[in-house]
Amino acid sequence: PMTAEDLIEWMKKHKAIYIVTDTKCKDPEEMKHEFELLAELCAYDPGLLERFVVQIYDVESYDAVMSVYKFPNVMYATYQSACKEVSYWQQVAKDCTARNIQMVSVPRDYVSTRKHPVTLYMEILKDAGLRVCVHPVNSITDMERMLDAGADSIMSDFLYEDDLQYLQE
Repeated sequence: PMTAEDLIEWMKKHKAIYIVTDTKCKDPEEMKHEFELLAELCAYDPGLLERFVVQIYDVESYDAVMSVYKFPNVMYATYQSACKEVSYWQQVAKDCTARNIQMVSVPRDYVSTRKHPVTLYMEILKDAGLRVCVHPVNSITDMERMLDAGADSIMSDFLYEDDLQYLQE
């Protein structure tokens, strides 16, 4: 365990590290406050703040966070609101392209594979030019399936870079 202050000090020593935020705030004003605290801890240093990949959950949270600092790395997380309606995914794609958000995280159950075909939600996002990160992917087999299905990246609780190298051999 570490404090936010510890994290910032660690990031100063490890310049290649990027951190994906995972705030659990549903209220945009609460989220704004959390990012104000983060920006203050970083002393508004772009060298630190631009190494955060800010996970947002809707356009309201995006607007709130961007009012604190124009974070260049933003990922639209769909796990709190994903649904089976194609119109939902079309709206996510539209919202992201309108705000220059380049990546969307998608729950694994919303990705079509040969064995488990679902409506092609990911293709809607890819057709809009968005990169797709799938989660949670906790086995080499699932990682291979998600990458074969077109995922640009994965989030995992257990897999490491060596596991990806195993697939590439």
